[in-house]
Amino acid sequence: MPSNGIPRYQQIAADLIGTIQSGQLRVGDELPSEHELCEAYGVSRPTVREAFRRVQLQGLISRQQGAVSRVISTELRGYTVSLGSEEETREYAAMNMVDFRPVARRLSARKAAELKIADPENYDSAAGLRWLGQADQPNALTTVHIRRPYSEVIDSLRGRSSVVLFSPICASYGLTLSHIEQETTGITVPPAAARKLGCTAGAPGLRVVHRFYADKVGLFEVSDEIHPADRFSLTMQFKVAMRQLD
Repeated sequence: MPSNGIPRYQQIAADLIGTIQSGQLRVGDELPSEHELCEAYGVSRPTVREAFRRVQLQGLISRQQGAVSRVISTELRGYTVSLGSEEETREYAAMNMVDFRPVARRLSARKAAELKIADPENYDSAAGLRWLGQADQPNALTTVHIRRPYSEVIDSLRGRSSVVLFSPICASYGLTLSHIEQETTGITVPPAAARKLGCTAGAPGLRVVHRFYADKVGLFEVSDEIHPADRFSLTMQFKVAMRQLD
């Protein structure tokens, strides 16, 4: 993993997505081979294959074993989230760019109850649009609520950033992340969010809330995202422990 904390396969996937969306590669064009990308990035074949897999999940390329990879679309299907670990949550956020701006108003009692924040007066908020690669439409409207004094991290954000907020918070304050909760709800996109996202008010959408907890501190960050349904998909993976039956 590079020093910036983003795995190499993510960097390669983001570069490939950017190449397709910028028009350098068009529908029907071949992608560079695994060998060529290994040489270009100085990585192993498994790393390149994982990058290809992630681009394929976006519906941009087709792959067949023993054959070349080709561009089949320039339209992103929407980021596919695979649940299961802190690393996967970190990867999802790092693949996106967000331009956060502080939110002046405080959380209402109703909103705080929805987010399961018991002491909203102790939280500061920021909001921004989340972008994937070089997409011409944002992937989500994101609002984060961070408990004081950890909310000082908001002041360090400048312009579009792929920073994963819980990471610098834990590093700066010596917190140990204990667990992350995710709650996904089907919604219709509210008018105010629709204007920012460039979609139709009342269109199908998904609301995804992440809650971050640390040992001895409890809840310290909540992210609240609204996604148009056609720009987001959700994958859940369950690991099953097999056992011998008597």
